[in-house]
Amino acid sequence: MDIIQIVTKGNVSFPAKLETTAGYRYDIPFDHASLPTFPLSESIREQVALPDGILIGRAHPAGYLGLIGFAGKMLDSIPNSERYIRSYYTEDRFDPGKGYSVRCLKPGNTFEAFVSFPEEATEEIRQILENITHIGCTEEGISGEVSVRLVRRTLRQDEITLSPFCHYTALHYTVMLLSSACFYEPYRSGSSTTPYIPGSAVRRALTQSGLACTPALRCSNAYIRARGERLLPMPLCASLVKLDKTQLRYRMAEGKDPGRIEQFVGMENTFTNNIADRLVHYIKPDIKQVISSDGTSADALESGQLFSGILYGSDASVRAVFNHLKNNPILNLGDMTHEGLGEAICRIDRITEEEIPVPILASRFDLCCVSDVLLISDSGMPAYHPHDLLEEAERLLGCSGGLRICSQYTGIRHDFSRSAEGLDRSVTRCLKMGSVLRLETIDGHPVNLSPLLHTFIGERTDEGYGEIIAYPARECYYRMADNTAPSLYTMNISQSPRDIAIGAQFVSTVMKNLLKARVELFAQIDRTEYEQGVSAEDLLPTDLLHEMRDLLYPDASNEEMREWYLKCLKEDEDESDSD
Repeated sequence: MDIIQIVTKGNVSFPAKLETTAGYRYDIPFDHASLPTFPLSESIREQVALPDGILIGRAHPAGYLGLIGFAGKMLDSIPNSERYIRSYYTEDRFDPGKGYSVRCLKPGNTFEAFVSFPEEATEEIRQILENITHIGCTEEGISGEVSVRLVRRTLRQDEITLSPFCHYTALHYTVMLLSSACFYEPYRSGSSTTPYIPGSAVRRALTQSGLACTPALRCSNAYIRARGERLLPMPLCASLVKLDKTQLRYRMAEGKDPGRIEQFVGMENTFTNNIADRLVHYIKPDIKQVISSDGTSADALESGQLFSGILYGSDASVRAVFNHLKNNPILNLGDMTHEGLGEAICRIDRITEEEIPVPILASRFDLCCVSDVLLISDSGMPAYHPHDLLEEAERLLGCSGGLRICSQYTGIRHDFSRSAEGLDRSVTRCLKMGSVLRLETIDGHPVNLSPLLHTFIGERTDEGYGEIIAYPARECYYRMADNTAPSLYTMNISQSPRDIAIGAQFVSTVMKNLLKARVELFAQIDRTEYEQGVSAEDLLPTDLLHEMRDLLYPDASNEEMREWYLKCLKEDEDESDSD
């Protein structure tokens, strides 16, 4: 991908929409880190017709990947730092006569947006961009003047070398959403998004970025990430504990003994093969509403959130994905990508080599659908009954007719989704994500559950359908999860020296402005005593200013802080002298 670079020559703003602040007629949208971001694609398409096949992401401040970490730390550690971060890039004013505010980007700021297009359209796009002199609105004294240019990115030619003579099976990756992402299905009423990134969307994004995905490459659904793990969806048999809404209870036990007290048990006593780490938290991704260019609203996953997925494939396919993402870490995911939504940066976490699974023996176990499962019967019709899933389990375990269902929590979902190639499919029924069967062997002898761990069954497994896991059953009720918030901007991203330099300058300026505001606040408090005759030197809170400087901006000098204090302290006096 290449970059569109925008330098603001004058004030730039846009008509207020859903994501902007109440009371503003013209405003700039901000992300979770209070950094400005705006839909560049929408602004350009209002002026010129772009060639087919071009995708333009949202515009972020230059050095954005270096900025978000610094801004997130400031928000976490310093109260009320939000407005100082915003004021670094923007200025606002209130019109008392009209009763609304206007917020604009300051002149001299540089913003960048990732862009993807066919190579043959390079010169056409370059000329289109260089002819753009204004974006946004040109009212209320807002000029909207900018300069725009295309910056070509040099690709690395060296390939990443993986271990030789290995047959890789899994590539684990994490994506951080740089803009809100919407994943909704055609023909379904409403515009709600899935709370995860479908495997079909990942596969489609890889194809759009220039990678030829082989049919054998399976793209699992990417689920919310916490504590460095991909969190699998909760089974349908999990319910909220009535006395504690932050926890869940697993309900597969046959009947409840009123005399038994619910026990807190360690997840290591319940699940196997590291499933505990993936199910221990109960997290719902943050979802917000966005407005499309035609004025309709849709739900979307909020930007800044982390999602983890797995790509399964042969040695050749894994190597191809690995080397492709090295040069193309930006993916355009889901719907509304032509409006700059669904932009994400992808990081490869690890490569898992093919290994002989460790036997896990159990005579009673739970089989859980990690994703929707689309089974087709011998007659070619969708199969979605519990016994259809039982037959698949028996086939994988090599024990046809040797299992029976003890209890079940299953659901049916009407599948409206489209294929990875973007073609709409007819409506089908499939087993719902989270469906659970409690199974036991008829003869009482244990079976090895390893073949059921992270296995794909059924149709469209290359798009994330049919992922299943299994774990030994327990007879008691137990509480199993805490409800926590999604983590934002915690992914370590490879940053260029330019990103680091821009982030350091940003922090220095914002923290200096924050220190100055705190010093001036002391002066405002002391102004009453100063007007009563107390000298400015006696009022100067030297020790407090030094403590504040050490906390916020150690590079500030004593003379600088003294000047801020005295100027604010004597502000009314200076104004009267000028009159």
